[in-house]
Amino acid sequence: MAKAGEHVVLKSRAGSFRIFPDDGSNTIDAPRDLMKELRNALTEVKEAMAGKRKLQSADSLLDEL
Repeated sequence: MAKAGEHVVLKSRAGSFRIFPDDGSNTIDAPRDLMKELRNALTEVKEAMAGKRKLQSADSLLDEL
């Protein structure tokens, strides 16, 4: 049914899932390098503690979303 262009809903004990054909507009992001991101974050915190960098407030980070 999905191959024919229809949206299909599967229901089970694990939850409900929708399967639909991919029209090419859905892209898969490259995998994140979490260790690199954590190292960068730790470096930012260390620099802020040493007075070399000012960290953004939580409110300004949320405003970026």
